[in-house]
Amino acid sequence: DGGLWGGGLESADSQGTRAFVIGDRVGVRLDTGDGSLRFFKNGVAFGAGFPAGSIGGPVVAAAELVCPGQCVTLVRGAALG
Repeated sequence: DGGLWGGGLESADSQGTRAFVIGDRVGVRLDTGDGSLRFFKNGVAFGAGFPAGSIGGPVVAAAELVCPGQCVTLVRGAALG
């Protein structure tokens, strides 16, 4: 459904309810220096993310796919916007 979950959310955040479609690009910016995590959809900031101090190690790159036919490509260093 395109929702973002986590960070104490009991349900998807308000921006997360907008569906993703084929061809959308989802970006994730992890700042290990300050412990923050931000999300991007097609180069535009998406959702509140996780503020400084909320992310600690260890961290792994992962994506959850829940519907048949979904796919993901992880691209390190891609421009986010």
